[in-house]
Amino acid sequence: MLQPYTGLRNQQSLLLCSPGAQRCAAVAQLLPARAAASPIVQQCSRRRGCLQLACSLIRRDDVSTVTKLPKPMPRDSIRLGLPSKGRMAEDTMQLLKDCALSVYKPNPRQYVASIPQIPGVEVWFQRASDVVRKLRLGDIDLGIVGYDMFSEIGDEDDDLVVVHEDLDFGHCHLALGVPTTGKFAYVTTLEQLRAMDCWTAEMPLRVVTGYHAIAKRWFKQQGFEHVALLTADGALEAAPAMGCADIILDLVSTGT
Repeated sequence: MLQPYTGLRNQQSLLLCSPGAQRCAAVAQLLPARAAASPIVQQCSRRRGCLQLACSLIRRDDVSTVTKLPKPMPRDSIRLGLPSKGRMAEDTMQLLKDCALSVYKPNPRQYVASIPQIPGVEVWFQRASDVVRKLRLGDIDLGIVGYDMFSEIGDEDDDLVVVHEDLDFGHCHLALGVPTTGKFAYVTTLEQLRAMDCWTAEMPLRVVTGYHAIAKRWFKQQGFEHVALLTADGALEAAPAMGCADIILDLVSTGT
């Protein structure tokens, strides 16, 4: 059993704009009226230029360099990146439907689609993490993603513009999971976890997570001096039970 630490910032869905998009005012057609009237939409319509620095698309823990790339090829269409799988994909399609926008994809195996109500808009279905990466590269102009992906992959990039920060779906939060046995049996608060005298440079607190950038910032803000961030694919809960990690940091949407 793992007991969650809630309280990290609530996550939900966002609409993002790439720094190279020159037609961002068209996003007003994709949003409810209250979003279309937002000053930030008008601000986006005045942005110019393309981001030329992009993080590598391979694993972050393998490469820490930044590669300089040429500007994206000119095109006449507006590219909208949408999540391709999971609950976020379903809720995103429902949002567009509620806005009287239909997504037409002739072949369900294709990654590209169109919105008949808005000529000139290409819809590209991507992994949520790749939506953010391709926004930074300028390969797409707009994207709907979760705040978790924006925070993790966006790398605090000031050139990524949040057009609408509350699309009212995809609610979840990041939580710490701590074993209820052994040396953690009496740990029920974050302060108790931080105060444990067993964490040293040689024996740091081992945290397994898929959100290294978020975790690094958060543990530093919370005053943890000795933390090692580990990566695992699949069920993170198995890592503490196997003894290869102490605690987990993961996304929680069910409240447990």
